[in-house]
Amino acid sequence: MSARRLHSRSGLAMIAVLLVLMALFVLCAPFLITVRNADQASSETADRAVQRITLDMGVRHAEAELAPSHPALDATPYFDDLEELAVAADFPDGFLASSDPTQPMWEVEALDVAGKIDLASASPHVLANLIGGAARLTKLAKADDKELELSDGDGFLAEGAVYVERELVHYSQRDGSKLAGLTRGLLHEPGEVGATCGPQPAADHDVGAYAIDQRAWALCEWRLAGADVRAYDGIEEVREARTSMLGPELGREAFLALERNASAYAHVRAGARWQRAVRMLAPVGGAPDYGCELALDDTRWFNAGTTVRISDGKNTEVALVRSAAEGSLVLMRPLAHRFEAGETLVSPLARTPVNVNTASPAVLAALWTNLKLRGRSARLTAGEAKDLVDVVLASRPFTGFEDFLRRV
Repeated sequence: MSARRLHSRSGLAMIAVLLVLMALFVLCAPFLITVRNADQASSETADRAVQRITLDMGVRHAEAELAPSHPALDATPYFDDLEELAVAADFPDGFLASSDPTQPMWEVEALDVAGKIDLASASPHVLANLIGGAARLTKLAKADDKELELSDGDGFLAEGAVYVERELVHYSQRDGSKLAGLTRGLLHEPGEVGATCGPQPAADHDVGAYAIDQRAWALCEWRLAGADVRAYDGIEEVREARTSMLGPELGREAFLALERNASAYAHVRAGARWQRAVRMLAPVGGAPDYGCELALDDTRWFNAGTTVRISDGKNTEVALVRSAAEGSLVLMRPLAHRFEAGETLVSPLARTPVNVNTASPAVLAALWTNLKLRGRSARLTAGEAKDLVDVVLASRPFTGFEDFLRRV
């Protein structure tokens, strides 16, 4: 046999071997891929199990650490502070190495919702402070003026609406602290029955008059869609109040401010929902009067922005107070039913208290800025509120109201 024929046969044999190997590879490739995928899936399942167990362990550890704050065990049952609500993840060596980079690393952060502002009961004025939508006029505003000059306009949108006292004003431009392109007396209907109800016509406003962003009122009006006050299910739900806003949106900065400083759960187990009811002294409501002014025997617990429940045992309505004076309230809108004197009770919604020992500086400032007594012109300015916040931060924890008054 010639050398050329032997070389030709060996070449054919090599090709045959390669074809067989390729066929085996084609047959084995799906199996190898399946094995790889199964191994990867098993690894991911194990990782998820470890993560789930680690998270569960962290939750159980936090519950155990926070358990001593239960009233039955709490050494300080009348107040909580940041130290009492902190949860440490430091353990003895060899036990739950939460900071070992070769093991699942974890940490626990406990937030006190009682240190935040309750979205279910907060007033429009507090919410306006939170989102930066509260200011005062720095220049006399005439009824026909087309510009408003504010003390601070940074929190207002480029376009929106503001309540200046009881007048609703729409603006289409904002230049720093100046609002322009005004539509005065918005939503006021001249000659309507019950002229004291709703937004009032364009009027003069003195220097120092409040300008409150309508978005803050809308956040409260959203809660009053039914016969009773509803609560936000989560911070994301505040966007649904857009339907009550006259501006284009809530705004990203406003949402982030609410997310940082407010909570939809602060009212949980916070006590009674409604405060002491007072009796109505004069009939109101229903066609043809469409009344919104309530004469009460005691208005101590009411002020502008208070949410009230009006009930005679048959009909119940909820509303926001536009303004309060000695012996009377004016609501944001007319009542839909007639309520008789002596048979009707008016209850103010209890505003969930804030834990001053755990509240952030922004929360404390929102609570105290522009605070004043009814019938008094003196108020806490932004600078005074900041000074008070600094004193509180340096003085806390407080053991009670008496301790707070004594030291602050």
